[in-house]
Amino acid sequence: MILTVAVVFLIVSIVMLTDFLLLLSWYFRYKSFSVEETYHPFISILVAARNEENTISLCLQSLIDLNYPKDKYEILVGNDQSTDATASILKDWQSKHRNIKVYHIDERLGSAKGKANVLAHLTKEARGEFFFMTDADCVVNPSWLKALLGAYNNNVGIVVGITDVNSVWQGMDWLFALGMIKALHDLNNPVVAMGNNMFVTRQAYEAIGGYESIPFSITEDLELFKQVKKKGYQTRHVASAESAILTNGISGLVNLLSQRKRWLRGAIQLHPAIVFLLLMQALYYPALTVLFFFQWPTAILIFVSKALLQGLIVNKVAQTIRRPKKVSHMVLFEFYQSYVALVSSVYFLLPFSLKWKDRKY
Repeated sequence: MILTVAVVFLIVSIVMLTDFLLLLSWYFRYKSFSVEETYHPFISILVAARNEENTISLCLQSLIDLNYPKDKYEILVGNDQSTDATASILKDWQSKHRNIKVYHIDERLGSAKGKANVLAHLTKEARGEFFFMTDADCVVNPSWLKALLGAYNNNVGIVVGITDVNSVWQGMDWLFALGMIKALHDLNNPVVAMGNNMFVTRQAYEAIGGYESIPFSITEDLELFKQVKKKGYQTRHVASAESAILTNGISGLVNLLSQRKRWLRGAIQLHPAIVFLLLMQALYYPALTVLFFFQWPTAILIFVSKALLQGLIVNKVAQTIRRPKKVSHMVLFEFYQSYVALVSSVYFLLPFSLKWKDRKY
């Protein structure tokens, strides 16, 4: 029993200390970037769309409304064998806006599959110096292009932004995770990109040979990020209202768990130290449950303390991107987080193939 309690306290202590240090990073090591008002390179915005009839119009409207010279950017949309009305909707948008170009993707390029394959095709058609990427269910801020460009210099290959979700609990979950990623980035430990809110320079993308030449991963943004870093390019992480975008939440528990399983598959490819910290996060709630049976007052105190730390991180990120969250929701968020974390851990270990966008991987 003594050994069990000691292991539990070790796991809990590591998680609490990590959260505390990352929170401090937001206050004392936070790196901000100004919006670039005068630099207007030609930009290619790449959007992969598969069965997005309910969301693609909002996405395209936000891209058309960007506060950027209209002759300085193009919008390339890849229709990934959609079986709904996506193709006809895209045809209508293309007929009304000359800077929207639609491509129907039916063949594979090299090792690329799914979204990575669509993006690989689109980059072949793109004319821009920068490849901005977002998803068909996202709505971008009018200053999105300028905000991410503000972090660019000649040594930078990838710039990433913050994404919020129009769902209370998933939104807080994303802000907590992305807040930790931003903190690590600012501590000079960049770990991952954000495939629906980022850009990669043409130079960096071509240096790695494109998606068709790099190993396929269901987390295509992470693989791109890794390969660009290997080539010696720097990365930047921007957290601001101007660079933030909004995406739809996942509906249905099974779909949510599939998303988490996809993320976890990517996460285990990270640096061993990061994987260790993620493992401690995954073991935190089981460890706290065990502790509850031995020392329930201590377990409750730790639960409340962790909820406070987590809430402070979420609140800081939300304030930074000017998307405030309700205090009452932040109080309850720890319960949501504990439930999803426990169920996701079990689901990840089950020998099911991963289904994403109606495809199995």
